[in-house]
Amino acid sequence: SRPLINSLGRGDAVQGEEPAQSSFSPPTTARIPPIVQQVLRSPGQPLSTATRELMEQRFGHDFAQVRVHTDAKAAESARAVNALAYTVGRDLVFGTGQYLPQTNAGKHLLGHELTHIVQQDNQRNLPGQLAVGPADDVFEREAHQASLNVMDGSRVGKFSHLHSQHSGFIQRQEAPQSFAGGEPGTEVIGQLLVDRNLAIENGLFEAAEEFHRSDDLRWFFAFAHASITQQINQNLSLFQRPNALLRLNIHFAEEFLRAVYGQPHEVWQRAFRDCNALGRGAAATSALVGEAELCGAAMANVHINVDLTAALREVGCIPPSDYSNMLVFVNRGALAALVRLRGQALGAAEAMVQHVIAPLLDLEVRAWRNAAYSSVCNTQVPAVKPEFSSRIDR
Repeated sequence: SRPLINSLGRGDAVQGEEPAQSSFSPPTTARIPPIVQQVLRSPGQPLSTATRELMEQRFGHDFAQVRVHTDAKAAESARAVNALAYTVGRDLVFGTGQYLPQTNAGKHLLGHELTHIVQQDNQRNLPGQLAVGPADDVFEREAHQASLNVMDGSRVGKFSHLHSQHSGFIQRQEAPQSFAGGEPGTEVIGQLLVDRNLAIENGLFEAAEEFHRSDDLRWFFAFAHASITQQINQNLSLFQRPNALLRLNIHFAEEFLRAVYGQPHEVWQRAFRDCNALGRGAAATSALVGEAELCGAAMANVHINVDLTAALREVGCIPPSDYSNMLVFVNRGALAALVRLRGQALGAAEAMVQHVIAPLLDLEVRAWRNAAYSSVCNTQVPAVKPEFSSRIDR
């Protein structure tokens, strides 16, 4: 119902920290991996005109000389120093899927790193010796506060400046342990995010039953999304960054509910018009199953290219392995809806439906979802590892 849509928030605003009172902490002199120097010697690319103009307005600073590094070597170097992104002088280096200035999460991270550009403005030359700065010093706290100001549209304040003798200073947005390769199940899961996703699950199941009682085939899509959310909610411990996944699902559900309840994007409107069975109040008979399944494929295509793409751009990219593993549960949830549809109309045994439908779901729909992730996050989706499948099949 519509109240369900209104109940799904974007998440609590992050509060800024108190003004920093501590003084400069010296950098660590641990050996920096050679790939960092290799990346810093590469040309990189400038900020896009739109992004640069927006950030220059926020900071009151000229970013024309900034160079952004986002290729595979840049991502490898970010992993090597355990960073989502890091800054040296006027070079910004981003990890896999982290440079997304068109998203809120991407603007937040970019604002953080551009603060370091301003702090390091007196650094002109590539140093021969680099050192990693502390993750909790005054400069990082300033960058955190500045990134919040960027997000709310206000201008940022003045910053401290690094002394010239620290020209070899790496300032970084430290990666969570799990994103840098830690074990699934180690990230503390936010209870508010869990509660919201449980509300989505329950609300969609209720909507599916309401549609089903009135022979409205929209029950199929509501039931499918409810089942997908249920699968995710029950398996959070298997993901590296469950909080990011929960945020993604909240946004994904918001877009889906707007479409189901008559507030769709233009391509959704076309898809609904093409699915005539949805508007006839017809029961799921054998004559309509083929049409409904074709409609389901068309809806899935729109759902992915509109809703999922919008969610990734708004929330940011989850780790590629988490995304790949998530699709296992997405397919299971969609399969549950197909089993119910075909079983009701044809009396088909669940085992038969699984053997016939599951391979098609896994090939076609997974390909669509992989393409959506790759287009937004600029990285490929890996195959599901056998050990992951074995864990969920226990």
